[in-house]
Amino acid sequence: MDIINYFELKDNNGNYLMQSQVDFVNVFLGVDNPFFLDFNNIISSETEWANRMKKTLESFSFNLGSMLLTNKRELKGFLNNIHESNATYLGWSKGRADGNSIGPILCKSLIDSLDDYKSLYISGKFSFNTMQFTTKQIGIDRISDFITSVCKLDLINYTISECDKYGIERTKSYRMLYYDLHTSKWCYQFFTLPTFEGNPVIFIPKDLISSAGSYKCTFTKFMTLGLNSLVDIYAGFIDLKSSNKNLKISKKLMKHYFYQKGYDDKDIVRLIFKELPQLLLDKILNDINSSNYSLSDDEIENIISIRFRESA
Repeated sequence: MDIINYFELKDNNGNYLMQSQVDFVNVFLGVDNPFFLDFNNIISSETEWANRMKKTLESFSFNLGSMLLTNKRELKGFLNNIHESNATYLGWSKGRADGNSIGPILCKSLIDSLDDYKSLYISGKFSFNTMQFTTKQIGIDRISDFITSVCKLDLINYTISECDKYGIERTKSYRMLYYDLHTSKWCYQFFTLPTFEGNPVIFIPKDLISSAGSYKCTFTKFMTLGLNSLVDIYAGFIDLKSSNKNLKISKKLMKHYFYQKGYDDKDIVRLIFKELPQLLLDKILNDINSSNYSLSDDEIENIISIRFRESA
């Protein structure tokens, strides 16, 4: 059962509301729905809640970057508080995720590449896009869990606001861990939230999500634009052109060049972040963000319908 039906959200004529009539994702409760909080959608949105989340993420990123430079031990403790959040009902799992900590996985990946990330941070290129596009074993699902953990207070306040708007009863208090941007620390606090089968429900703004397909397009577009920008500045390609002036350096040839050197796609994207000047990198990211689109209400309903049939 989805949020609208479970909480009996109806219009003045007694008809159940539709996805197009609400601001939140009308997820199917009891299972994970294959949507993800998308960092690029948050950055490109100017809604009240996106702007709140941007401030939280900026604070967290600043502290994370500082720890990359100065305190590896503190970094581990800082990231160990990142967990999957079952309350949003977003994720890959066919059933329900276990709510495991993703911090140690991300922390290991970051520390394994510490020197690379230090240089990216110093040059102003370190961001959630850096982690999302370049970190091994970290995909959009883990970055979504990451953002949900960091912005949990914003999402809880959003949920409370939506409950007030639609008259949804908040029936139980839960002790929640969240990042406080004012103190730059992880804090615990009790919040009274709506429930499903005794578990908390946290709502997600529908304009801030993406699907696996839309994320793949974003990653592919970044790699394509990045490779095109490397043609004239990367030493390896300059050498290729000087040795064969008639050689046309295509995206296929560039990828083959790196694959022969043992690079995978994330290695290639990491090199793009390192090699491109900041202004050029910003232009690519701005092009991606300006072309980002939120999933339509029909697309959201279709994805949820497919998951409902799989779970039935």
